[in-house]
Amino acid sequence: MKNLIVIISKDFLPIIDLEQFNYIIVRNNYELIDHDCLLLNNEKLYFDYLIIDNLEAAKKLDLLIEEPYVVTNAFLETSTERIFAFGDIVLNLKPKDEQLRMILEYIKNPY
Repeated sequence: MKNLIVIISKDFLPIIDLEQFNYIIVRNNYELIDHDCLLLNNEKLYFDYLIIDNLEAAKKLDLLIEEPYVVTNAFLETSTERIFAFGDIVLNLKPKDEQLRMILEYIKNPY
């Protein structure tokens, strides 16, 4: 089975091709437990990658933040391996859909 990618987004995502990935999009009714598990509708869900676009989730995960941005590398990976940030919470001028494509390309083909 492919690695599970959890995308936590407060907004509707731009249209991107996600068919080749094993993913779930979460907007509400979740609680982050740690860096590879969340509680979704009262059930534990373990994941391999996490992609977030909200600062509250970043703070809950104790990611490196330089207000008002989450610190990321060139691939939008945060200070914690396999956790990525995108959108308004990162210092990246590319549109949200391009940021997501960058992240997914990196997950598919690291380095």
